[in-house]
Amino acid sequence: MTVEAGLVARSRQSVYHSPMIILQAKELGHAFGADDLFEDVSTVLHAKERVGLVGPNGIGKTTLLLILAGLLEPTAGFVQRQQNLTMGYLRQEAVLTFAGQENTVYEEMLSVFADLRGQEARLRELEAKMEDGEMGEGVLGEYGRIQTL
Repeated sequence: MTVEAGLVARSRQSVYHSPMIILQAKELGHAFGADDLFEDVSTVLHAKERVGLVGPNGIGKTTLLLILAGLLEPTAGFVQRQQNLTMGYLRQEAVLTFAGQENTVYEEMLSVFADLRGQEARLRELEAKMEDGEMGEGVLGEYGRIQTL
């Protein structure tokens, strides 16, 4: 657990924790004019790690998330992200603007990964073909191409 400037961040490693670092922030700070919102915040996120950010209103939770997602530049420090890392940020106010008004928050979050989920489904189809003995160049070539995307 890290406590900095009133922010509390807790992480819980999943069963499938990986030591691979996907995001690292060092000595982050953000100020609005002469007023520092937060300063000297550092963190590391690993693949498959779950993180929660808790704190009172106005302490900088949203600003920190925007910086980590690359949507806002910090006034101090830096963020390094794994190459080809896809990050999403779902604003609290976005609930009113979901693509499908009947979507739940979870369904809307998944919609960001629709392309990736389609590729995953196609890989499963190709694997089924290979299990049935279809090992032609077309099947293997498509499987390899999708894996490198």
